[in-house]
Amino acid sequence: MLVFDVCSMVSELPGRKALIERQPDLARDAYLAVVQLRLSNKEQIAEGLKELLQEPAIATYRPAFVLDLLRQFPNADLFRLGEILDAVMALPAAHPDFLQLASRVISGTVVVDPPQLDLWLAAAYVIAPQAYESAVQQRAAARPGFVFDLRDRSGFARRAQADHALPLPMFEFMARLTGTLFPDTAHPADGWSGDTNAWDASEHFRRLINRISASPSAAATEALQRLETDPQLLSYRSDLLFALASQRQRRRDSEFDRPGWPQTIAALLNRAPATVSDLYALLLAQLRDLGHRIARENTDIFKQFWNLDAYARLTDPRPEEACRDDLITLLKPSLLPIGITVEPEGHMVADKRADISAAMPGRKILCELKRDYHAEVWTAITGQLERFYAHDPEAKGFGIYVVFWFGAKRPTAIPAPPNKMERPKCAAELQTMLQSLLPEEMRKGLTVIVIDVSGEV
Repeated sequence: MLVFDVCSMVSELPGRKALIERQPDLARDAYLAVVQLRLSNKEQIAEGLKELLQEPAIATYRPAFVLDLLRQFPNADLFRLGEILDAVMALPAAHPDFLQLASRVISGTVVVDPPQLDLWLAAAYVIAPQAYESAVQQRAAARPGFVFDLRDRSGFARRAQADHALPLPMFEFMARLTGTLFPDTAHPADGWSGDTNAWDASEHFRRLINRISASPSAAATEALQRLETDPQLLSYRSDLLFALASQRQRRRDSEFDRPGWPQTIAALLNRAPATVSDLYALLLAQLRDLGHRIARENTDIFKQFWNLDAYARLTDPRPEEACRDDLITLLKPSLLPIGITVEPEGHMVADKRADISAAMPGRKILCELKRDYHAEVWTAITGQLERFYAHDPEAKGFGIYVVFWFGAKRPTAIPAPPNKMERPKCAAELQTMLQSLLPEEMRKGLTVIVIDVSGEV
């Protein structure tokens, strides 16, 4: 009855849905029999496939029979193969077995026609992009129309309900691939048919960069900058500049920390900072003031950063962790009363750590500390602070790089500066040199503070 129902042109069998819900295994077997018959003849119409792929009652069986259909009919009619591949892509539990099947098809162990191979490769790339990126690039170079299969399998087909939640690098890769193979082409004025024309590729390229532009992250900014400077995408430069400008505005909006009136009034009265930028400015002011005190007060605060002999004479610098702890101890009296906690080794995103975290609810500033003769003194500000710490959601791009200047009594020389610069002769010179090494776009959120603990001032 189910087979007759699905293959006939008459109205739907009464009680069909109730029957499927009561006996889903029976429904599965009935529909599979029809689908296997149609696919074995490579027919374009396969009655029962829609029910197999969409009926909720059959869902528990779906991973197994979808994989079986792909094993049995890897070279099925293009439209039906596309539907089955879409189904397996929506079933994460089936992905490992599918990738094993796909590897045999893509390697040529299982032979299929070129259009079917395109579908297999596109589906495998969406599931495992790193494994198949190179193969996709080679296939698209040989068959430029492959980008449309990639478009459709990744959820960007025309009339698609929703695209897949793809990682940012995939959007960038597909945009570069599409834009390189299909320079910007306008829609013809006298109409057209189909959706695999050059202008359809241009439209797809714009959708991809708009998806990147919708993300307010720093990674999205960098992706669009790379695309905008790619000479192979010159015909899309105006689109890329617009996407980049829009993305930067979204990023500014997302990073803007808007205080309420109570927080604003408190900040104006020199109480708790109202925003991350206020906290950043306050911590910079405190560190600069502290640096002045350490270098010039007659109580010899600078000696806290040195090991001393029995006569309180300087011997060698204390370890970096000890210098950090001393700095925290000096900062706490002025920051704790206004609700700012200063702690060592704050945990950041991706299990990274910062030397010092100055934090209050919902906002924090992160500090990286180095002694002036540390091997990474010239690179830590961009290699560590900006890359790992300043992108913490609560830091909103702000960070401070603190270096302790130990002067002539340091145990080893300062590492050679980059760009053939001469070694600095004082703390102020080191600070200027380090700040100059910061790329322009980082300078509004990252600052260098060099604290003179040499006792030579």
